Amino acid sequence: MKYGYNLFSAWEITKDRDSLISVMRALKGMGYDGVEFFLYFDIPAGEMRQIVDEIGIKPFSTHPRLIRFFENLDEEIAYAKAVGMETLVMPHVLDEERNPGYYQKLLEAIPGWKEKCDKAGLRLAWHNHEFEFRPYGDRRYLMDALLDAAPVEYEIDTFWTTYAGVDTLALMEQYRDRIKYVHFKDYKGTKAQAGTDAGAGSIVDIKAVTGTDIDFCAVGEGLVDVQAVAGKARELGVEWAIVEQDLHRRDILEDARTSLKTLKKLFEG
Repeated sequence: MKYGYNLFSAWEITKDRDSLISVMRALKGMGYDGVEFFLYFDIPAGEMRQIVDEIGIKPFSTHPRLIRFFENLDEEIAYAKAVGMETLVMPHVLDEERNPGYYQKLLEAIPGWKEKCDKAGLRLAWHNHEFEFRPYGDRRYLMDALLDAAPVEYEIDTFWTTYAGVDTLALMEQYRDRIKYVHFKDYKGTKAQAGTDAGAGSIVDIKAVTGTDIDFCAVGEGLVDVQAVAGKARELGVEWAIVEQDLHRRDILEDARTSLKTLKKLFEG
């Protein structure tokens, strides 16, 4: 198993070129094998390739905004190829775009995006949140429609499937041939209030910042059955176990270290 870190998890301390490099160095020092990008902070592709090569960390995938797929996919593909990435991930539908008209537009576009990625030698994947597990037309879930639009891979976020009340292990079995990346994210509940032990990355009013009252925590410290997910991931031959944590109550890099320790224990014993 290879261990990755979604860099959105460190958005509070990743504000520019230098802080991005610093975070990647710290992650490599902890033992992470790779990173998943969401922003590049205007670093040219050639320079980014030099940076990750020098650090010794694999830039295995990236999460461009969906508007980039619609308007600038060729640029995203060229950047990803130049940096040495494997996968472009369709990451998120904005709240205001969650309607049948936009979903239909998306379903019609995905086959063309898949064809372009295939020609470039890149994978195309979908990363779920909770809204994909609502009915869509005559389909059980919107998720099923999205994954049927084209044979894209499925980067399953096992926190959001848990939060949505979906049988995560059954979903992993259903799409077993599509899942190369698994996101591990955990939470302690909702309507959280920062305690006296809150660290440098803490946020008192989570809902005001993210639109949610979810109390995120390091992997293994919350309600998600990460042991069962890891067992299924091992069975499926998943390539990357990826840590993601939207918000933090203690030092962000401490959470990253704790999450990695949990994953290594789960996968390596």
